[in-house]
Amino acid sequence: MPQALPLRDGAPAAWAFSTSLAVRDACISAGIEPATLTLKWPNDVLLRGAKVAGILVELLTAQPRAASAFGIGINLASAPSVAAYRTAALAVGADAGQVLTDLDGSLHGWLARWNEEGLVPLREAWLDAAHGLGERLTARLPGAEISGIFEGIDADGTLLLRTGAGLHRVTAGDVFFSGRPA
Repeated sequence: MPQALPLRDGAPAAWAFSTSLAVRDACISAGIEPATLTLKWPNDVLLRGAKVAGILVELLTAQPRAASAFGIGINLASAPSVAAYRTAALAVGADAGQVLTDLDGSLHGWLARWNEEGLVPLREAWLDAAHGLGERLTARLPGAEISGIFEGIDADGTLLLRTGAGLHRVTAGDVFFSGRPA
């Protein structure tokens, strides 16, 4: 599905939000109950708290023109065994072709919505499906850990974490709920 996507203000956050929401939509189209699917910052989709999909959105700035690359992995019929966190799969017999078709259609829909309405509706939809909103978490950063209450994400996709020292903005890191990654 190679595509050219516009690079403009808010593009990286819009791409991340759109991709997460589209993966969630594709899982729902595959028969998964919406209430069991949550989005874990910054790039995972969880099924009943276990990782069912991972997403990587990269901005490639090589000249003469910038581009983006989306990497999406969805556990369709089986899930790898990972010691660090729980994993899940959609279902035995999940139709990979149909999931890909649904993912493509949903991604185009979310990106079109961004083009028409801006980033706010994507951010709101992402927050509606967010895993652990309002809960305590630990963000492991290079050389540091910050623990606090997950208050949300701002317009550029930054995690907002409330600690006793105030509001912290986390731009990258691993997130753990109750001492272990979801």
